[in-house]
Amino acid sequence: MIKKTIEQLKEDLQVIASEIKAQNERKYEMREKANAAHWLRDVYETVKYRFTPDPKVPNLYENILAIFPMETIAKEIENLDKESNSFNTDTSLSRREHELNLVIREITKLKLNSDELLSIRNSATALSEYNQRVYFNLSNYKKHTLFNQQILESAIFIVKIEGTRKADTLIEAGFFESKLYVNILKMASKMRTTYVVAEDSDDVQVEIASYDSKAETFQKLGTLPSVKKESFIELIQKEA
Repeated sequence: MIKKTIEQLKEDLQVIASEIKAQNERKYEMREKANAAHWLRDVYETVKYRFTPDPKVPNLYENILAIFPMETIAKEIENLDKESNSFNTDTSLSRREHELNLVIREITKLKLNSDELLSIRNSATALSEYNQRVYFNLSNYKKHTLFNQQILESAIFIVKIEGTRKADTLIEAGFFESKLYVNILKMASKMRTTYVVAEDSDDVQVEIASYDSKAETFQKLGTLPSVKKESFIELIQKEA
């Protein structure tokens, strides 16, 4: 994971915007050349078929062809059409521009200093199980969020399914007060592990809680030893 500050991301965005602008200008230039060649061919056709040569006046069409042979113009038209039609703005650049805009917007909204926690959030929920799904009306869990005390911002909600609509593991990753929270709830035990990640610390705090069905809320049971950021993603993926 490459950590970049919001200033660095804005610089990257400017570079990409400049590349896209240069490509669009190049495409416009080629299209204009092709249009000019088409126009010159039309002039030739007009002179050839609409004007009756006057024996007292030099043949205008022959004079034009002597300077600009029709074969040359036709070949130029073919080459320019082919080049301009095959030239397209790199879609990967446009996609990257869009992604950077979203990242910058999220960092600003969440009052973060860099893209670090956004990258960790995405990695924490990027599970490889084929049966992960997103559900909002699970048969064995009716709450929209796993974090009853506060509502997480920009949360990603992942469900590991053991049956058609029965959840085995629920995972939620989002932000609260500029910190990243990753909740993992095991449905069999109703035990939830919460990881709290801050930008200014290398240690990830770990809390455990149990779901109280009568109160319909989680009761905090305590804390576990903190873990390091560098081993955090691997730990999450193993637990999930």
